[in-house]
Amino acid sequence: MRISIGHFITLLLLALFSHVAASAQTWQQVGRIPHRKYDDQVSAISFVDDTHGWASTAGGSISRSNDGGESWEKINGDSSLDLISALIFVNNRVGFYSGRSTHASHLWKTTDGGATWQAVFTDSSTSSHGAYFSIISFSIATPNVIYACGNSIILRTTDGGEQWNALPILRDPPIGFTAIWHSVSTINDHDVCVAGTSGGFRSSDGGVSWRNIKASGELASAQIIDDTTIYATSSQDFRKTTDGGETWSGITHNNQSDKFLPLIQLSFIDSRTGNLVTKDGIYSTRDGGSSFQFIPIYWHGSLYRLSTAPSGRAWVFSIDSGYVFRADAISGIDIAPAAGSFNADLRVAVEGGEYILHYRAGERDREAVVADLLGNTVTRLSLPAESGSSRISSTGLAAGIYFISVEGRTVPLVIAR
Repeated sequence: MRISIGHFITLLLLALFSHVAASAQTWQQVGRIPHRKYDDQVSAISFVDDTHGWASTAGGSISRSNDGGESWEKINGDSSLDLISALIFVNNRVGFYSGRSTHASHLWKTTDGGATWQAVFTDSSTSSHGAYFSIISFSIATPNVIYACGNSIILRTTDGGEQWNALPILRDPPIGFTAIWHSVSTINDHDVCVAGTSGGFRSSDGGVSWRNIKASGELASAQIIDDTTIYATSSQDFRKTTDGGETWSGITHNNQSDKFLPLIQLSFIDSRTGNLVTKDGIYSTRDGGSSFQFIPIYWHGSLYRLSTAPSGRAWVFSIDSGYVFRADAISGIDIAPAAGSFNADLRVAVEGGEYILHYRAGERDREAVVADLLGNTVTRLSLPAESGSSRISSTGLAAGIYFISVEGRTVPLVIAR
């Protein structure tokens, strides 16, 4: 295979650019959530699709974005609250937020996209240390079944948020009324997991009874992946169980990474692909937590919470400045040209640590030629007509830049070791 000098330079620049993009998941600053500069902080963000999102501040304001976080408009809220601690939307119209006033804690619901809100749960009881509850985390099992957890309380609704019931408090030592639950996660309406100061607990009957998942110590976040797999983080490490919590394995960050701790939240879109949030950046994994890549985002204040849309697009915000950052490809880093270019239907992706060539399926089998920078063929790939993808074996290939050609279309391949 031979290519012209001009074509070679174009492909080389494209490959180098793609290698930079592939070496770090791309997060871009896209907007800023309105908030008071000195006495207010952004507390939560929730996107239901690629464009529609809401955010809250501790001082009681709520803002909405209709363009993927690039612009924000204040819509409503309650300035009499001491704190809005959590917010979530089920769809474009139905959402909830939790707030605390001087004498009580409340849950509010909207059915018109945040234009108006109605209190659906109020609690004025105090815990042993004199604080009303604050919801920290929501999890949507179905549009009707939603869980919430926070300071000394776990709540559940089965009617879309009209009525909320407090689930039995876990009282076995060291669990007590003062436990703070940092996160709640569900995979269906009855299988739920909570994580907090007393570790992690899981229920398979909608919160009627609980069992210890044996992740010792305080947990910052936990997420159920399937019947046997749970991911969790403490402030210092990532943990994984594949037997329902009987045994755990994980990664403890080394001293070089410690400046980016503590870990605040984890968010996985499948068993292999997810992010860990720290105040200074994002740890990204595409192999189920066996390895992580750190992407620093520390120049606009401390990061706090992350929201992921069904498509995989993700947002994270700075609690201090209100700046919003967005990643459009959380599900994987594609080494590929932009859509609409001459070879947009031919692309290379790194998936689960392997190089995969994606192509447009056709009526006949085809062949791809892999060449080095000098145009020498190093290997060939068989492309079955019905498949649409083919694994690229990197065995025997040195780290560097290669080019894959299929019937006149060419894309770069960057092998990293």
